[in-house]
Amino acid sequence: MVKLTIVIPAYNAEGFILECLDSVTSQTFEDWACIIVDDGSTDGTLRLLKEYSDHDSRFTIKHISNSGSAKYPIDLGITLSSTPWIVVIGCDDYLEESFLQTLVDRQLSTGADVVTAIMQSVDIFGKTLTWQCPTKSFDFDHCVSGKQALKLTLGDWIIPGNGALIAKKLYSKRKEIHNFMNADEFDFRQNLLNAEKVSFSKAVYYYRQHPNSITKKVSVKLFDSIFVNEHLTDLVIENYGLDSVEAMLILKQSSHDLFAKRALLFKVRRAIGEDQFTKKRKEIYLRFKMLKSRPFSGSGLAEKIIFYDWGMFSGAAWIYQNIKNVIGSRML
Repeated sequence: MVKLTIVIPAYNAEGFILECLDSVTSQTFEDWACIIVDDGSTDGTLRLLKEYSDHDSRFTIKHISNSGSAKYPIDLGITLSSTPWIVVIGCDDYLEESFLQTLVDRQLSTGADVVTAIMQSVDIFGKTLTWQCPTKSFDFDHCVSGKQALKLTLGDWIIPGNGALIAKKLYSKRKEIHNFMNADEFDFRQNLLNAEKVSFSKAVYYYRQHPNSITKKVSVKLFDSIFVNEHLTDLVIENYGLDSVEAMLILKQSSHDLFAKRALLFKVRRAIGEDQFTKKRKEIYLRFKMLKSRPFSGSGLAEKIIFYDWGMFSGAAWIYQNIKNVIGSRML
């Protein structure tokens, strides 16, 4: 029986998908199957996938109409899988040769429900960049409960979700949310919370950063994080309590993200049109009211001033965005 399924959501990745697939077939651990869900690509991605799978029966290709985010393709791939373990990787990314073997060995030695990897950033040419998660000082030898692991993703990502080995049974315990951009990050956190034990490995996952990534393009989907953070806030407060350190972390994270989205809205107003601008401004305002009603102990003086009222909040966001525009133009 095949031990694990690699699920790859793919969209307009013709420039990188072959490197991704080559890194899968080069794995020293061979007991795997791979399901790739093409999310309505409009370039040559689907053709490349079909050609690749014609020469390797371990690959299954599923083509769907564009769903707008990675969540639905990932969920579909998991549903189609028949193995007890799942690994999700991005179509732009790639793995070191011992990646799967390192994950499996760590799971066998710890009995964990989730085993995380090292997420190493690279540029479009595969050159290693400085950002890495976890950092080199992280203690990879210890194990924690799922509840403890979730805390390591609040505020800043101390551990990554990309490339984690996850017991398939955890996916059935999730609360379903809408197909938001970055909803897969919320799902990973739910998997952590439902895990009895989480361990960490030094399996290296190469995360490619490039300007054509769907998360970098101007789109109203960029504002989906408002709703994902709302779900995450509810999840954290439900499991840790409103007065907990964890609640403070997620409320602070949500407030910073909301401020960034209010600033971004000024920048993309012309690109998204007046109707969408008005709609997103209202959504941000409603979220602002909710956060303002939940004061948290970790807020500093600047946050208290910015969140004093909507006019102060919007004005500060406008100033912030214009400063960014000036700095950006000087760097060009």
